[in-house]
Amino acid sequence: MSNQKTIQLKDLCTKVKRGSSSFYLREGDEKIKIIRHSAVKEDGRIDFSAVEEGMIKSSLRTSENLLKAGDVLISIRGPAKVAVVPAEAEGFTYSSEFVALEIDAKRIAPELVATYLTLPHVSKYLESKNQGKVIRTISLESILSLEISVPDSETQQKLSELLSLISEEYEVIAKEEKRLADLKYAAYSMYLEGA
Repeated sequence: MSNQKTIQLKDLCTKVKRGSSSFYLREGDEKIKIIRHSAVKEDGRIDFSAVEEGMIKSSLRTSENLLKAGDVLISIRGPAKVAVVPAEAEGFTYSSEFVALEIDAKRIAPELVATYLTLPHVSKYLESKNQGKVIRTISLESILSLEISVPDSETQQKLSELLSLISEEYEVIAKEEKRLADLKYAAYSMYLEGA
């Protein structure tokens, strides 16, 4: 790609937010939606049917760390997952398995950062920084110190359009998979009723 410059990921962030520990996510006084690791799919989609509602303890930390549309949500524990927060998840909170990066969208589109983080060589690099003996644990510093290429605005526009098409295809596939699952369930039900 032409006219690319490489900088550290932390230099593209306007804010770095840490997920809330279980202490803040139970027996609180404020009802809120909580994104946990299981709600984020391998392809970066958030499964809203798996998003829990809980009572969170109100504090400066929890209020400052609420998600905004466009945040890049990155798992630091457990299987590697990266998602761009959609508008429907604005105001949600998230567990300590994640960090959320507010990206300076004037410099780079958040979708491009999320895609970069899932590239095979970047995933391999992050896995090499694994600090966990049993469960994968990546330090925030390992993520923020990543060198990322920032394409020129024209290239970013083309990449964003392509990523949008890919996202639409994933939605079509997800709907077809659900339809097939519903058909299979209906067939099993008919079989059991007739047995």
